[in-house]
Amino acid sequence: MMIDDDLSDVLGGVNLDDVDTSERGSFTPIPAGDYMVQVVEGSVVRKDNGDAMMKLVFEVMDGEFANRKLYENLNIRHSNPTAQKIALETLTELWRDAMGGSGNPPNVEVMTFKPVRAKVTIEKRKDTGEPQNRFKRFFPLNGAALPQQKAAAATTTAAATAASGRPKPSFLRDRKSA
Repeated sequence: MMIDDDLSDVLGGVNLDDVDTSERGSFTPIPAGDYMVQVVEGSVVRKDNGDAMMKLVFEVMDGEFANRKLYENLNIRHSNPTAQKIALETLTELWRDAMGGSGNPPNVEVMTFKPVRAKVTIEKRKDTGEPQNRFKRFFPLNGAALPQQKAAAATTTAAATAASGRPKPSFLRDRKSA
């Protein structure tokens, strides 16, 4: 691995004094309501103390907020029994009740590109007080029509990944962090 400390070549003439940062860090949650969503990325992060968090990235599939990303972190193994209980209830509702899965999902990949309905709310973050979206419930679609473009893209992506014989992308593999 080569360490390149000359950023002038990497930045390609970009002058950081000309970069507008006024929008950086600003995030407006989507309005509370019911949305069709699907998991598009996920990982399980294991900590040295034995805790494990499932990190899921959802994408809104329909309406005015189509393509917006929403995030859910589930403490699926945690030293706080209440935090773990809430996470396991949420995971069960998503996997079994909304997606129609049974038993335990073997990995996050089997949960991707399976559209569900989600009840989304807005809550204040405990650390900053800023508003953020939170998932309150997950439901099956019950025959609701999928947006054609998204359904086709999900099917194509899943088929291409399976047919490629390539290893899973890193976001689909379990990770360990300190």
